[in-house]
Amino acid sequence: NTADRTRQLALSHVLENVCNSYVNFERMSIYDLKGDTIASSNPKVLGDNFSDREYFTKVAATQKPFSSAPFLSRVSKSLVMVIAVPLFRDGAFVGVMTGNLNMAHFYTQQVKPIRVGSSGYAFVLDPQGLIAMHPNKELEFNKDLPEIPEYRRLLKMGHGLDSFVDSQGDTVIVYLDKDEKSGLTAVVRANESDAFSGLVDIRNSCLVYQSDAADEE
Repeated sequence: NTADRTRQLALSHVLENVCNSYVNFERMSIYDLKGDTIASSNPKVLGDNFSDREYFTKVAATQKPFSSAPFLSRVSKSLVMVIAVPLFRDGAFVGVMTGNLNMAHFYTQQVKPIRVGSSGYAFVLDPQGLIAMHPNKELEFNKDLPEIPEYRRLLKMGHGLDSFVDSQGDTVIVYLDKDEKSGLTAVVRANESDAFSGLVDIRNSCLVYQSDAADEE
């Protein structure tokens, strides 16, 4: 009814103000016991049902807080991690509140700055093995990538250091490290020439120094 809708919009406005106060949060929402959205910082989802989401079912079943592994949001189409908590009124469980953390800030602060030589870079795989964060946005959540031999090799590695010749004929060095708690895998990729460019520079400097020293003698 009109009164309920007015209350939902008022509460949604409060959530919007709170959400805007935290740069990492993409959305905050409140769901009733059926999973219907009764308030959200994004009013467009009011009334939408999220009862099939893992974060809702986990909290509904345990009545305890839950943090999801990163996944692609069906609403925003971006990589998010959801923090969900139970809501109680007079000791009775009445709903679930969630906060969606947008991982773009994490990428900008923690992943993007990683560089190896002039062209080496880092990217991140999600728990399902799809690229979740990458300098080339067209590769993110591209389900055709597992058909590429180079990509399949990465998935089989899972962890550690390896080298191989890519489709361009360049020798590539990769290092993978999986975080078991989040399910994310960090990958650092660089051409062999880039990976060892620092050592080559040091070698060349030493040769120049030795040459100058010989001339002085």
